[in-house]
Amino acid sequence: MSANFSILFTMLKSMLDKIKNQPNLQTVVCETHHQHKKDKPSGSAKQIIKILNSKNIVPTVYALRVGEVVGEHKISFYMPDEELEIVHTAFSKRVFCNGAYMACKFISSKQNGVYDMEDLF
Repeated sequence: MSANFSILFTMLKSMLDKIKNQPNLQTVVCETHHQHKKDKPSGSAKQIIKILNSKNIVPTVYALRVGEVVGEHKISFYMPDEELEIVHTAFSKRVFCNGAYMACKFISSKQNGVYDMEDLF
């Protein structure tokens, strides 16, 4: 079960698990999707926000719907005199198919239960 079957997005979430809240840390989540997408923020952005919230980080969130963008999620961390950005961009929906295929191969040998993309790695 996952809101996003992209392999690199799964890795992004693992990277966020290592973030530690710091004094003076400001955090922004900006996600962009095609103009036809109905949910705002997306399920993927909600996953990012949930991870950050679990670390007592409350980000400012922007959800943009423009053109035919497949998907981009940018997390920016700001402290005095420095910035860190983590960005994932899906250029085609094929990335979700590839991840779903890997998930099917993975789950075919598992016992009944609920798994998510992190279980693949």
